[in-house]
Amino acid sequence: MIRIPVNRAFSDSFPLPMAAEVDVLVYTIYKQSDDTVFATGNLTFSAGIHWKVTFTPTTLNEQYFIEVVDAAGDVIYSQTYEAVGRTVEVPSSTTLDTTAAGMLAAVNTAIASNLAGGAVQSYSIAGRNVQRMSLTELYALRDKLQREVNIAYGPRRNYAGF
Repeated sequence: MIRIPVNRAFSDSFPLPMAAEVDVLVYTIYKQSDDTVFATGNLTFSAGIHWKVTFTPTTLNEQYFIEVVDAAGDVIYSQTYEAVGRTVEVPSSTTLDTTAAGMLAAVNTAIASNLAGGAVQSYSIAGRNVQRMSLTELYALRDKLQREVNIAYGPRRNYAGF
């Protein structure tokens, strides 16, 4: 079983040496809990003997079972995935605020998520590695962005002259 992040698009590539590039391979993804069809479609040919499927698991701790069939209807590949992590509501339109103040807010959110246990430092899926910034790196970035914001909007100290 392969563990994958919930509510994030996931792509898996796997070798199917018995299939040719011109073949049409159909996949069906089932939710294990109630054996319903979650998604279906055609695999995408990657290169050589590798084929790719992409889907977004939506239920935390749900197991998803993929079955790939060839033109004759024979099952030529199957795999089970488990959606893990923390459920997060994703806004319908996500825009990145690249100003220092916007980035500072994003870094503060990342720090809070990391402290709350919602962020995984690193993980590996199908030979691909993802590594997130450590708390030390996030704190250093936050301090740098805070200095930039302070410079842009003026000092936050008031001085009185007598």
